[in-house]
Amino acid sequence: MTILPRIRQISSLLLITTLLTACGSDDGDTPETESGPMGTMSIDITDAPLDEASHLFVRITGLELKPKNGESLEFIFCNRHLIKIDEDCLNQTTLELDLMTLTGKVSQALSDKRAIPAQQYNWIRLKLDETNPGHIKLIATGDTEYPLTIPSGAQTGLKINTQLSLQEGHDLRLTIDFDLRKSVHKTGNGKYMLRPTLRLVDNSHIGHLSGTVDSSLLATEDCSPAIYLYEYTLPPAESELFFWPIADDIHPDNHELITTTYPVYNKGSGIYEYEIGFITEGDYFVAFTCSAIDDDPAEDDNINIHLPYPVEIEAGQETTHNFVTLILP
Repeated sequence: MTILPRIRQISSLLLITTLLTACGSDDGDTPETESGPMGTMSIDITDAPLDEASHLFVRITGLELKPKNGESLEFIFCNRHLIKIDEDCLNQTTLELDLMTLTGKVSQALSDKRAIPAQQYNWIRLKLDETNPGHIKLIATGDTEYPLTIPSGAQTGLKINTQLSLQEGHDLRLTIDFDLRKSVHKTGNGKYMLRPTLRLVDNSHIGHLSGTVDSSLLATEDCSPAIYLYEYTLPPAESELFFWPIADDIHPDNHELITTTYPVYNKGSGIYEYEIGFITEGDYFVAFTCSAIDDDPAEDDNINIHLPYPVEIEAGQETTHNFVTLILP
């Protein structure tokens, strides 16, 4: 794969960890129950878009938290509020979301702030409405509806394995990023399967990335554009910079692919724009391809990834990177 990047040196290495420690301020009002010290937690959901779908609906009935020690904590929605499964509820509700409306910097709350025991947790599971045959469905471009099947979905739901630590008296605000491009797979018989790919981020440590794509980069008739965000690693020697290979998804020598998105044409400005939200602070590479349609997330495809460029994401800030035509001397 031949790559033509514009590279600048960044001294710090990217460090990505799934250890999310609550860093909210202690307001002195620490909730406590008979079970001991407590903290609070709220969860939002967002997603990386899927180019071949106009809607993707999912019906969520609650969530489950597994402490490092002890039995899991189960919650249901009652009048759109999250309560423990053993609490009284006169109106249990189901939350239906269209994930295709929650792209970029847009998210939706799954729960309001909820007091839970301050301790370590090993995983979070979103519980699905398995009793409803349409609890996950995809509306493809052209309005054809497809049910999505999940391997072992009725047993596992949408599970995220992560080491999560909630400190006493702290407020932990999380966002689940549902990467639809990695998750949705078209089968040989024309149906769709969902192998959920989710990442969990701490909202106190995230920033956003946005920018434009020069229309000349999309000028070819068969261009299928996408923006890829990779973990940062040190570039090779200066003499090799213009031919530095970055693979697509699962190449054994690949920099880890964090997420993807697609440029969208802004009719008002006449410019192609993109945005990626909820990125854990740190250093990354952002790259462009015209071969997204040929990239199967489950396969090591031979596609061209162009213009990898280092970007720094800072908590609470929006970083801008614009893709322009690279003119070599």
